[in-house]
Amino acid sequence: MQGFFEGVKDTNSNIKVHIRSVFDWYDQQRAMLLFNDLLKENIDIVYPAGDGFNIPIILEAKNKIFML
Repeated sequence: MQGFFEGVKDTNSNIKVHIRSVFDWYDQQRAMLLFNDLLKENIDIVYPAGDGFNIPIILEAKNKIFML
């Protein structure tokens, strides 16, 4: 996660990075809640880092994009 944050800031220091912590590698329910909260903040990029929820978050992001 730190490398992602540093890479974004190195690319463009004006980019705002919103970080939310699930505090569990497998808590898909909390991850989905945080993802939906971030969508309400009009985020552009999602970087899910959790063994039990990264694929469900990516698929949900894909579904949200195609619904626009």
